[in-house]
Amino acid sequence: MKLESCWCELAILFSGYGLGAAIGLFSASVNPTVPIGDTKQPSAREVLREMKGTMVSYGKNFAMVGAVFSAVECTIESVSSCANFCH
Repeated sequence: MKLESCWCELAILFSGYGLGAAIGLFSASVNPTVPIGDTKQPSAREVLREMKGTMVSYGKNFAMVGAVFSAVECTIESVSSCANFCH
């Protein structure tokens, strides 16, 4: 199986979701959404719920970018019938 096949390109989509989730985890840990003047400490459940939402959001966005990239590349390869840019 060639590395340039469209099925192998789907790995970009799944790795994009994983990378987005990791960046979302980092982003949620750096930028908490606790109000400045609030004296109430947020519970662990609230923090984890917020982190999960951020991770899923970033993961979906990165997966969508990977899906668009793979779809465009597979379409170009299938139309040109060549794995590299032939003249």
